[in-house]
Amino acid sequence: MATSNGAVIADILKPFISERNEWMLRHHPVFPQYHFAERPGIDRHAREIFRGSPHFAYTAAYCETYDQNSFDPDFPTLPLEHFEPMVEAYFSQFNSLGSLRIEA
Repeated sequence: MATSNGAVIADILKPFISERNEWMLRHHPVFPQYHFAERPGIDRHAREIFRGSPHFAYTAAYCETYDQNSFDPDFPTLPLEHFEPMVEAYFSQFNSLGSLRIEA
């Protein structure tokens, strides 16, 4: 059985994030399909198998607000450098990662 990128990142981040964010990441790959109904071979309603989850609405709203915009080449974006201080501040809370600095 293939593992989705959502499940992999959910497993990595699970110790650091809330239950609803972990659920969203794990099941995320199927949710953006709702916004790409025009693509052949994509089931727009595949996300419905998760409809009963308490995190369904949160994940659907996240994908509608953020994911579909990421495929618009004209959507305004900030450079990655803008987010580095936020990421460093977050991970500095954890002793095992506090001194980790990744250089490009």
